[in-house]
Amino acid sequence: AAESGNAWEEAKNASDFSIYAPHLRNMIEMTKQVIGYTDPGKDVYDALLEQCEEGMDQATIDRLFEEVKTELIPLVEQITAKKMPENPTFHAYADPDAQRRVQWLLLDYIGFRRDAGAVGETEHPFTTNFSSKDVRVTNHYYETEPLSAMFSAIHEGGHAIFEQNVNPEYDNTVAGSCCYMGVHESQSRFYENILGRNINFWKPIYEKLGELLPQFKNVTLEAFEREINRVENSMVRTEADEVTYCFHIILRYEMEKAIFYDHVPVEKLPELWNQKMQEYLHITPKNDAEGILQDVHWSDGSFGYFPSYLLGSIYDGMYLEKMEEELGSVDEILADGRIGEITKWLNEKIHWYGSTRTPKEVIAAVCGKEVSAQPLVRYMKKKYTRLYGLSEEA
Repeated sequence: AAESGNAWEEAKNASDFSIYAPHLRNMIEMTKQVIGYTDPGKDVYDALLEQCEEGMDQATIDRLFEEVKTELIPLVEQITAKKMPENPTFHAYADPDAQRRVQWLLLDYIGFRRDAGAVGETEHPFTTNFSSKDVRVTNHYYETEPLSAMFSAIHEGGHAIFEQNVNPEYDNTVAGSCCYMGVHESQSRFYENILGRNINFWKPIYEKLGELLPQFKNVTLEAFEREINRVENSMVRTEADEVTYCFHIILRYEMEKAIFYDHVPVEKLPELWNQKMQEYLHITPKNDAEGILQDVHWSDGSFGYFPSYLLGSIYDGMYLEKMEEELGSVDEILADGRIGEITKWLNEKIHWYGSTRTPKEVIAAVCGKEVSAQPLVRYMKKKYTRLYGLSEEA
């Protein structure tokens, strides 16, 4: 894995998949061997999926992702047919120190507890924890991309709030930190997308944002909403909007099935990747670095991890509908500055239990239903039909 990681980095810098190919082939074969020991007789890819998100096998994920594809491909085609003009204000210089103060504004606002956490700075934002009383988040501040750090702060804050609110009696046990990637990702993406990209989230704090970053004083809240919900087909998963991001994950999931189920030769993978990019996003990578080499995950054998990202968003659609059933309109709660009520609901329904419930058990306990992608689809259709002035058939 160490050699593979080094080869991946070299290959990406050179944009040359052939440097990485023999190492990837080794990782695939060794992964199969390991699964043969840990899960003898079990489908290799099902075993890998189970390691990341217990109870979510290929059949379940196929069903959920097919729902997403069927409904969202036509929606994205309608959205991208309507070009949104660029606004240079969002790419103007933003003082990194001011951005750091904005991070604290956002973390405090959503419910991050300073007495149980700390913040730092790294090349790539992440969250880590040592107990419910010591949770640490990091961020990266780009001088001309202030929105990046804002939404990283909200995203990592969602991860951190989860960890800070696990039952403290679970500290220093396997239950004390949620090990299910989709469940964890559901919390960061709920704060970042369901809440953070809702105009009502910003109404109580938008004036304060303008005080910290003066260029936003000249941007209406409505223009801000349109920018943070801009939908465009793009090459890079980590920079994708919440709608097209779904296709980046489905592509990777189908690539992994091609590897472990269809046994596609390694040397054919870049071509297959490019075909799927064209199929789902109507764009083709210019080179390997922009395409199949953009993610590090496979270099260390992290197969089966990618689906967790989209599963998290699917869970979010279900949480949102249940939350509105129990608390009332999320739009109204946010507009009134009562986001603490939402955080409290998530604390009590999800965070408190740590790893003591599997993903399907979480959904059953919180929503009382089988996992479905339809709530996420309904959320996206309603939101983007309004934002982009689409026909209701979208």
